[in-house]
Amino acid sequence: MIKKNARPIVSETYVPKVMPFRFGSIDMIAIYVIALFWINNAANAAAGGVVSITYLLLGALTCFFPCVIATAQLGMLFPHEGSLYNWTFRALGRFWGLLIGFFLWLAGVLAVVSGADTFATYVQGLNNNWLSQPWQQGLVIMVVIIISAVLACQRVATSQYLVKFTACFIVGVVVLVGLSAVAWLLTGQHVATNFQHAADWSITPGNYSLFGLITLLYLGTNIPLNMGGEVSSRRVVPQHLLWGALFVVVGYLVVTLAILVVRGPAILQTAVLPIEVVTTVDLSLGKIWGSIVTLGILLFFVLAPMVYTAASSRILFAMAVDHYLPEQLTKYLGTLNRQRVPAHAIFLQTCLAMLFTAVAFVIAPYLVRLGSPQDLANKVYLVSAASVEIVWTLATIFLFVDVGILAIRDPATFSRVRIVPAPLLWVSYVIGPIACVWAILGTIWYSWDPPLIDNTQWLLWVSGFTVAVIVVSVMSVLFASAVAQSSEMWREVDVTEQDLRFENFRATVEAQRVKSSPENKYTQIR
Repeated sequence: MIKKNARPIVSETYVPKVMPFRFGSIDMIAIYVIALFWINNAANAAAGGVVSITYLLLGALTCFFPCVIATAQLGMLFPHEGSLYNWTFRALGRFWGLLIGFFLWLAGVLAVVSGADTFATYVQGLNNNWLSQPWQQGLVIMVVIIISAVLACQRVATSQYLVKFTACFIVGVVVLVGLSAVAWLLTGQHVATNFQHAADWSITPGNYSLFGLITLLYLGTNIPLNMGGEVSSRRVVPQHLLWGALFVVVGYLVVTLAILVVRGPAILQTAVLPIEVVTTVDLSLGKIWGSIVTLGILLFFVLAPMVYTAASSRILFAMAVDHYLPEQLTKYLGTLNRQRVPAHAIFLQTCLAMLFTAVAFVIAPYLVRLGSPQDLANKVYLVSAASVEIVWTLATIFLFVDVGILAIRDPATFSRVRIVPAPLLWVSYVIGPIACVWAILGTIWYSWDPPLIDNTQWLLWVSGFTVAVIVVSVMSVLFASAVAQSSEMWREVDVTEQDLRFENFRATVEAQRVKSSPENKYTQIR
């Protein structure tokens, strides 16, 4: 195997001993679908017209599939907890591993809020009189965040039943939306969008902004592998990435095409754009099927925050187990509850997600007089979301950085474990980072909501907030490293000696197991 970083990573051997559930291919595919396929994004893409199909394909070829290839390669090399945190530590060392891990964790926290916000958006779309005030939306978002946290703290086997059921449900929703377009055409209805003009498919300066927006839909290909130390075998890594990625691309294309066929330009007149997924089914198949689609989407956006909550908590847990955080945080975040999940890490990030929600939707809109409360809430959310998406994309670039460094460090070993032909790997290595940079520039230069925030204001606000996030992240990592180092947790030891430092923790886990009732056999350490 490729030469490791000089200092061993304890979480690589420790996690499999204390977290008994083993994710199989079906489990990981289900997690992948929920983490990456957010069906509301298809409605947002369709708002761009026919050229959105061009950009969906371009984003998949230049960004998504290269990220999938890089993730699969790294996952096969090091199927360990924390994904990018572990891989970047291997390639670049402690500081960069912690920083990229922090970026990824921060993006996960915002994804929890975003998923809960999308749930509130669909509820609002069902009736325009519902959730008309930001504070009402904020309360619903916080309720969904709490529910997702409670579910994430349950036994993994139990939560996985919900994840797999929801993934199957959303696959059924995609099928229904696709059938809506077919039924619309077979009944002789007029196609709402003209697909015959070649110019409508063309990439022009007027639609450059779509590339950044659509490419961001494909972020997160490594999120399920935050739980890489809990997979049943290495073969799960490429299997879930292959089938999950294919569904994500096909799903986005099917839903976007269906909306364009049935609704077309009419979606631009909709007050709540994501509800167009439901409207498409309502108009073609009827209200009953539309209600089933609504139910599936609402269930999805309760489970999506749960998936991101669980996946992000693994990053903090791995950092704590490795003793790369201050001692008090290590003791707090490096423990599991009786269900064998990192409940303390989940609690911490849930509190941060609720704090952000309270500021964005409940406090700021009514204390700061810069327009209507609803407009201000939208501005705060959009700017912060765009900034964190940029940071997330920066972290994604390190997929390719890590692959390149590890390949150069030991080319002979790397070639033996390479999973795709060398030319394809290196083409992905080149075009992937370029696509990510293009997406970042597009996000900075083009407003996500021009009527609300013009491009000039957007550039200033998003750039400023992004710089602030990066500076705070770097300072937090430096502080955590300095405190941990001052506590004499950075001395070089071999794996055996390092494992001895966790004897007390293991004794505590064993004591919990003994106290557990016979019915709770899942709490035993495998």
